Amino acid sequence: MSSVYSLDVTNEGGKRQLTFSGDLIINHIDKMAAEVKEAIQSPSDTVVVVSDPSNIDMTFIQLLLAIRRQTTEGGKAFEVKSTIKDDLKELIQKSGLDKALGL
Repeated sequence: MSSVYSLDVTNEGGKRQLTFSGDLIINHIDKMAAEVKEAIQSPSDTVVVVSDPSNIDMTFIQLLLAIRRQTTEGGKAFEVKSTIKDDLKELIQKSGLDKALGL
């Protein structure tokens, strides 16, 4: 089996940071979604960091959109920071979601 994903959650200065790396794909999305749900139970400004993933697919992008929606509906700020390989950025651009995600 290839590498799995990692999710690190930190809180500092009133901001929550979710840092994702590894395989951000459908194979792990149920577990990722459960971890995210636990991490964002209360509204907080949220920064999502996508740190050089080995793979990414549309299910992960949908998870990012859900995090953004929950954060902004709670009246809080949402931001995405990323270091993503060009071929994976191309996938996001082709989906038309690059600007929506701030990538």
